[in-house]
Amino acid sequence: MYLYIFFQIIFLIIIIINFVNSTNFDIIKIFPTLISIIYILINRIKSNKVNFYLTLSLIFSFLADIFFILIKKSVLGISSFIIVQIFYFFFIKDKSNKILLLSIINFIICLILDKKILIVEAILYGLIVIINIFLTIKKIRLKRISILFLVAILCLLVCDINIVIIRKFDLSTNLKIICHCIEWTFYIANLTLISLLSNNS
Repeated sequence: MYLYIFFQIIFLIIIIINFVNSTNFDIIKIFPTLISIIYILINRIKSNKVNFYLTLSLIFSFLADIFFILIKKSVLGISSFIIVQIFYFFFIKDKSNKILLLSIINFIICLILDKKILIVEAILYGLIVIINIFLTIKKIRLKRISILFLVAILCLLVCDINIVIIRKFDLSTNLKIICHCIEWTFYIANLTLISLLSNNS
């Protein structure tokens, strides 16, 4: 566990330095998600105890990173993160096969329409995040879920807010650096918490 956290911190530092120095080395940004998946798979082999839904959420986070960072397909990236939130929804124990079916249909539509429904995707994603936050708070009150899961969702929300700020506002260089640092600090925190929760759920 400590080695995994150490690597996450190292990748965070490299990503921030990469941004500050304007170095175009985007592939490094997919490594925090990749090592999270590797960490879970190693624990799966060792203890045979990992959470199915949280593991799938990390796999789709990895796909989202590839779409956003390497392929530059924003709609597919958001679609992948919608599916991540759907798996969070399942983890909270409010399961619905209809929601999974809708998310898969949504993903297929995005493959066909690409950028034409980006705003709809963003709104859908935001709604699912809000639903997950309220459901998690409810389960925490009933002591059926760890408060760390709420922290993980909120970390991802902070990351998302900073992405919107960077993309939609004309920021100074210093503000961009600050937002970028916040974005990646909270995203890697989300990945780390989800990975640790997966092994203890």
